[in-house]
Parts: sequence; structure tokens; C-alpha cells
Amino acid sequence: MTRRLPNPPLLVITDQAMTADLIATVAGALQGGARWIMLREKNLAPAVRLALARQVKFHTANYHASLSINTDLDTALAIGAEGLHLPSDLLCQDSASARRYSHLLRGASVHDDTEVARAVAMGVDYLVVAPVFITDSKPRGRAPLGLAGLKAMVAKSPIPVIALGGITPQLAPACLAAGANGIATMGAVMRAADPGGVVRDFLKEMSWQ
Repeated sequence: MTRRLPNPPLLVITDQAMTADLIATVAGALQGGARWIMLREKNLAPAVRLALARQVKFHTANYHASLSINTDLDTALAIGAEGLHLPSDLLCQDSASARRYSHLLRGASVHDDTEVARAVAMGVDYLVVAPVFITDSKPRGRAPLGLAGLKAMVAKSPIPVIALGGITPQLAPACLAAGANGIATMGAVMRAADPGGVVRDFLKEMSWQ
């Protein structure tokens, strides 16, 4: 059974290195209307990540928002997170592992047609397609897909697609017009002096406010 995306389908992805106070930034994003947060702090020690996840979960619960955990299934299960997100290099999971997170909203990051097919075969609920545009977050990463590339990958996906990478509020409508079902953002919110204001701008441009 494919699970529905959170509403609104704006995914705010964390990066502790981009903000002086991650919890305050997450709280501000939630105050601005975000209802879907992904904790992406993969470089932290497990115990530190778990403690941080508990703090983020406290805030998302207060707003009845969904919290997805990137990669760390044990943390997701320990704090009662609503979702688990897998990067493309971890998509080959055995069936026993998959059963452990079958009740969660499951997502995967994909960058090409092969990864789309593999993620869909795993039974995930949505795909994060990236990077759509040039991004400061991963300056030496993959070449941007552009709107045409995003549209082509949407056409190959039978499940919802979330667009990520260099997307500002003003670019969000073009991504939705290309077929994306939602938008993901990291740097635009994490680096913002007013994260709630940026979220409100996204939602306005996405016609959710």
C-alpha cells in the first residue's frame, strides 16, 4: 500500500552545518507552516543523532507534522518517526530489513532512470529527484537535471516525485508544472534568518497558502 505524502508536500531537510541552532530553525519552519521534516544528520554519532531526533520529534509532534529520518532505521523506530528515507546507495535492502520499516512512509533519493526503477521495485512511497538546479549544498555533485530532466523522470515514475536541488520559492511552481508532486528544500530554509518566512513563501508559491 502506497502511503500518502504529508500535506502540504513541502519537505524541509535538515543540515546542522548550515544553521547556528538547528532546533530553532526547525521550530521556525514548523511555525511557518511546514508539516514534513527530514532529519538528515548522517555524520553524527548514533547516540548524538538519537538525542537530536528526540528534540526534533518533540517539535514536529506539537504541530502534528511528519518526521522522516534519513538512513537510520533504528533511530526512526526508537522515536516513533513517521518516515524513513534511503539514499540511492542503500536501496538494495534485504526483505527482513524492509519488513522492519514497512509501516513507515518510505522515500528514496534518485538521480537517474536506473535508480528510479530500483526504488520503485523496492516499494517506496515517493522519490526525491535531485538535483533539479545548481545547488550550493553540493557544489561538486551531479549535473543538474533541469526542468526537462525532472519532467522526464516524473514520466518514468508511477509514484509521487519530490523535486530537490537549488529550488527557491519562485522556482517551485515550474517544478510542479513539470509534474513534481512536491518540493524539498534544505539550504533555503536552513540558512535563512527567518525560516518560517521562507516556508510561507514556498507555500504561497505552491498555492498552499
